[in-house]
Amino acid sequence: MAETILKKNIMTGKTKSGFAFWIDPQKLNNWRTMRRLAAMSKAGDAEQLPALFDMADLLLGDEQISALEKHVEKLEGVPDGCASFSGVISEFTEILWFAQNDEALKNSFASPD
Repeated sequence: MAETILKKNIMTGKTKSGFAFWIDPQKLNNWRTMRRLAAMSKAGDAEQLPALFDMADLLLGDEQISALEKHVEKLEGVPDGCASFSGVISEFTEILWFAQNDEALKNSFASPD
């Protein structure tokens, strides 16, 4: 399972395979993200894929997506540009799951008493 740390309003983490990532927690709790999550959950298979790509773009951005692809290529022992779809999705799914379930992240949105 990925581990995450919340530093200066940026969630950082590492997947169990060793991919280090960071996410701005505000991107997890905003209108655009929730719309994409809703699209992924209610769409048919053909419509889920574009929503998943949109979610990756929104949360990770181009630089981290490129790093994720290179990480998967290294894990799989394949040439540049040949990361498997299932490998990248597996890593991204782990990042998403942890971002939605991490206690440090949940606490960052808690209102002060």
